[in-house]
Amino acid sequence: MKRIIVVGSGHLAALERIYMKHLILLGHEVMLYPIQDYFLEYYNKNFYHQIKFRIGLSSIYSKLQNDLITFVDNNKPSHILVFKGMEILPTTLLKWAAQSIKLINYNPDNPFIFSGRGSGNRNLTNSISLFDLYVSYDKDIVQQLKLKNVHSMLIPFGFELEDLEFDQIIAEPEILRVCFVGNPDSERVNFIKKLDSYNIPIDLYGNGWGKYIQSNTIKIFPSVYGIDFWKTLRKYAVQLNLMRIHNLDSHNMRSFDIPGVGGIMLAPKTKDHALYFKDNIEVVLFENIDDCVKKINFLLNCDDTKREFIRTNSRKISLENYTYQNRVSQLNSALDNL
Repeated sequence: MKRIIVVGSGHLAALERIYMKHLILLGHEVMLYPIQDYFLEYYNKNFYHQIKFRIGLSSIYSKLQNDLITFVDNNKPSHILVFKGMEILPTTLLKWAAQSIKLINYNPDNPFIFSGRGSGNRNLTNSISLFDLYVSYDKDIVQQLKLKNVHSMLIPFGFELEDLEFDQIIAEPEILRVCFVGNPDSERVNFIKKLDSYNIPIDLYGNGWGKYIQSNTIKIFPSVYGIDFWKTLRKYAVQLNLMRIHNLDSHNMRSFDIPGVGGIMLAPKTKDHALYFKDNIEVVLFENIDDCVKKINFLLNCDDTKREFIRTNSRKISLENYTYQNRVSQLNSALDNL
């Protein structure tokens, strides 16, 4: 049994909680220090805190280090598992390394490409080489890390869905429209507008789409969470997945969420998607906007049995290979070998 402190987010939907659950099931003692929540509580309190932090006059990082170091000293872990780590100073990691605590990082973003304020910072960049193990979802990132002599390994994203929840989800009637779940950015907005020019019927779920999209064929809904999130991924005849700049040729969390719930994923033909799934059997992959439109029209107009064929196969391959129970087992083996 290992005594593990997980440092990251305490949000109910956070990846940290899934890893904690399965590490506990494997017999480890696991504690959470939600450093990201403490930082956001400070940062979002008022505009003054935000300005002070951005110009480098805030002492929040120092306070977070002191509180975290005290928590670690009191609980004496054998391992510390950091998710991303933007709020942790390199000096803090060096202190733990000197105590022979094993340090592991799981970064769900690209540590070399920052696509937004929340995807990385100087703390993250300067700490990469200080971890005993650096885990990434992307095999190309793993290769880059190895070239920098960083001990790294690949653990792709997965999906986590209880059987009882799935039984509720499959009762939802199918909707013959395209769906996209996620918030807008410039690339996503441009892609959706191109689809709209072909009069594709689309439902968008997320925050802020109304600022960018006005269309007679597009409907906009609030973000969905929990069981409503899974129902939404499952019930549409086409569930669109779009990559961002930091994972243009790999995959994202939705790449396994959609097949995992038996949804019909229409996604770019990246190296990862082509590796993990069979095109037109488990998922549907497109190469450009014209190909995307062609495949949308096929899926919306094909016989129901074709869509059910894809749903069945996507769910099957996901249950066999892509659950987070499987992913955490990979991590557990790596911890044994440190």
